[in-house]
Amino acid sequence: MAKIRKAAFPERDQHSKAAEIDKFTDILVLSHNLAFGDATYKINKNRQTKLRRQDNRSKEGDFQLCDYTQQELNS
Repeated sequence: MAKIRKAAFPERDQHSKAAEIDKFTDILVLSHNLAFGDATYKINKNRQTKLRRQDNRSKEGDFQLCDYTQQELNS
């Protein structure tokens, strides 16, 4: 969104506002981890926790092997 706004300012001869948007996006890139690091950590932790839950795991009876695969495993 910021890049779209930045592109519109030079058309109206407002280069100083375009420069301000550049500064803002540079600061946002540098401080992204500081601002959003905790949220990213929590999301990843919750995903990993959900993957490890017993109730989400498949049971052995849920899978059927093809005849060819069973023959290869048995031989």
